[in-house]
Amino acid sequence: ITCIGVLEHILDFARALAEMRRVAKPGAEICILVPNARALSRTSGTRKTASGRAEERAATLDEWAQVFRRNGLVIEQIHRDVWAMCRLRRLLRTRRSVGRQRAPRAHVRHVLPLRYTGQFVFILRP
Repeated sequence: ITCIGVLEHILDFARALAEMRRVAKPGAEICILVPNARALSRTSGTRKTASGRAEERAATLDEWAQVFRRNGLVIEQIHRDVWAMCRLRRLLRTRRSVGRQRAPRAHVRHVLPLRYTGQFVFILRP
């Protein structure tokens, strides 16, 4: 089951997660991408989305983990969403000048600690 960019907009987490558990086949994995309230790009836990119509609730790594555990899910893995870092790496590559050294291709995604990444990717089991 994949839930990308949805859970933070649902009013009743417990009901949504219970439905995911209900429809999951034995041995299934649930992949959920959720926003981080401590992300460097975020100033508060709730903000308007780009459309301005919907609310988005963000939480810290520990708060999301509690939500999932409290609703009967087992956390298998937690990853950072590297999409923003891929954009940064692309930007650095395109800004290099002719005749200058290439922008460093260091593993940019590992610079930022997990707790401050923009979004978390949780791999869960029912």
